Amino acid sequence: MEQVINYEVVEPGGYKVIKDEKATLEAFLGASVGVCLADRLNKVGGMINLLLPKPLESADRSQPAKYAETGLPLLYKAICELGAKPENLTAWVAGGGSLTPDNLAHLDLGNRVRLEVERFLRAHSIKADFETQEHYSCKMELRGHDFSCNIRSLDIKSRRVPLKEVFLTPDKMELTFANIRPIKDIIFDLVIMINHGDYHFSKLAEMLSEDQVLAAKVLRQCNSSFFGLRFKVDSLDRALAVLGEQNIVRLLLAAGVEDSFSRVRDGYSLAKGGLFRHSLGTGILAAALAEKTALVPRDVAYTAGLMHDLGKVALDQHAEKTRNFLLRATHDLGHTLMEVEQKIFGQDHATVGYWLAVRWGLPENICEVIEKHHAPHEANLQPELVQLVNLADLLMSRYAPGLEIERMAHDDIYAKLSSLGIKPDAIEGLMASLPAGFFNNKPEEFV
Repeated sequence: MEQVINYEVVEPGGYKVIKDEKATLEAFLGASVGVCLADRLNKVGGMINLLLPKPLESADRSQPAKYAETGLPLLYKAICELGAKPENLTAWVAGGGSLTPDNLAHLDLGNRVRLEVERFLRAHSIKADFETQEHYSCKMELRGHDFSCNIRSLDIKSRRVPLKEVFLTPDKMELTFANIRPIKDIIFDLVIMINHGDYHFSKLAEMLSEDQVLAAKVLRQCNSSFFGLRFKVDSLDRALAVLGEQNIVRLLLAAGVEDSFSRVRDGYSLAKGGLFRHSLGTGILAAALAEKTALVPRDVAYTAGLMHDLGKVALDQHAEKTRNFLLRATHDLGHTLMEVEQKIFGQDHATVGYWLAVRWGLPENICEVIEKHHAPHEANLQPELVQLVNLADLLMSRYAPGLEIERMAHDDIYAKLSSLGIKPDAIEGLMASLPAGFFNNKPEEFV
């Protein structure tokens, strides 16, 4: 009888330990650094996915697993408590890709994390195998059946895959849009209110009371790991009181937009709910950048980030048919996703998303973000909003590479930061400020 393996993902800023031959830990690494520690003799091991080298003075120290300095001692202690012997430990280290091709210090957080890891391992006399950083992203696995570690590139080095063109004629495009579940009127109204800066406590309560399905989703997410509350929120009034208007607005938007993402299958996503999770993370990062720069309202930035990949929702039903070619062309041959989409569909996801957004009657500035999020220099209506979402999209792509197909070029990140008035060293503070459950949002928490 074939043994069933239980796969557990170690998200950035988290760690897990195992003493079970049926368990396998895995992490998808881009800019973050994965470390495995294992005692093969006593069959104990663990993995941590590190974001930053050490806590900043101003950082929230309630998330020690984010940092190499505080996270590695936690992992070490946890596996020793499970029966590992320090003298038997072996370590593997992977990931830590730079945010910029020239590896300059402020944006080379991965290398600084690796140096901190090296210091810890040397201090504890642990033999280590350091994987090279030549890959854009990689997958790290710790296998419970023999406590070996496998590290492989997420680059697709496969045989030649034939091109399957799915050219979208006007009739096919019309059918494509018809197959998408439109956003509910309540969400459309909320987007308009956010754009006008006109929403308040009583109106939100009224909106939620009119849609029990959305209300249930909001309550479920209130009690998820993202907020880390120590008590259960069991009513909308309590949710509003505890989390405040702004958080409830974001939860309501995410729950509503997820309905449109619910039919997305295996075209663009690399994991369950990957496209939605990428969009949600981009929205949260865009809001954080908006708060830092004060260039646009935070909730407008969040809304734009959440909806920036709307075109992928539309094209996913066709991308599924030609997924292998999409993967090989973008991951192996180095073409941009937009180039490959133009070749296959005759249109790219930014253009298709813009058409859909206009069709739905979304505000003009949100439509512009959807159309220009890969070409912020072409934005005219609200260029700073497009630039914020573009940067948030890039950061999400580098720190959570296992969610969706697209890879964003990072050779002009200094120009992106400069255009927004952000100093390079501010990125470290931004990543430190992310809430504990940021990378752990599961699509089922919105269902």
